Amino acid sequence: MLRKALWDLRWTAFWFALGGAGYTLMVSLFFPVVREQSAQFNHLMASYPKGFLAAVGYTDITTFTGYLGTESLNLFWPIIVAVFATLAGASLVAKEVEDGTSEIWLSIPASRWRLLLAKMTALAVALLGVVVAGVLGVQLSAVLVGATVSATGLLALGAVMSAFLLVIAAYSGLLSSIFSSRGVASGIAFGITLASYVVWLVGGLSDQWRQLKNLSIFTAYTPQKALETGSIDATSLGIVVAITVVCVLASLLTFQRRDAI
Repeated sequence: MLRKALWDLRWTAFWFALGGAGYTLMVSLFFPVVREQSAQFNHLMASYPKGFLAAVGYTDITTFTGYLGTESLNLFWPIIVAVFATLAGASLVAKEVEDGTSEIWLSIPASRWRLLLAKMTALAVALLGVVVAGVLGVQLSAVLVGATVSATGLLALGAVMSAFLLVIAAYSGLLSSIFSSRGVASGIAFGITLASYVVWLVGGLSDQWRQLKNLSIFTAYTPQKALETGSIDATSLGIVVAITVVCVLASLLTFQRRDAI
């Protein structure tokens, strides 16, 4: 089951990994121009509303990590790869039901939870491959523009990327084990991710609403900080990992106990 699931995911994972890393590489090529005209860019950005800059993940673009965070890591890379994590997670069970292959799938002489766990493991491996491609894209981008990033920064970046994608895939998979429609499961999952982002955004606009950020998975997604400092917020990341584990266990239990598939 694990080998089959990996085989089924191979091309989808490849193209999303290539798209995420390729986008990072593409935007990094413009960094030398921005670096040379940093004063003009900072003056221009100062005229934009704070809320808009927060929504697009804007930071100081005069540094390589600040530029890459603004143009890719803080918003656009996660959008690209979150689509893959959501759709693949929502397909874990619902796709078998919609394609009419659930009876064949469940006829394999193994417990339901083992079959689903094999699929989840394959998806986790595919997502980690996407993360590796993203980290390598950052490293190659730094080489191309003559910037420097530390090994600890790249490792920390990989950690926050992995936690972010895995938790999205986990709650998408839970919804897939509950519903028999990929459209319903992925729609709700997209809604959860969007609501989490909005809560995080609102929490960052005012000290009065700061506590709202504790309700969002985006609080643990700090790729620019991780790349710059080589450190992560262990508490936030631990909470996201815990949510992932709970969703996986709930998915296995729900799928095992479903009367009809």
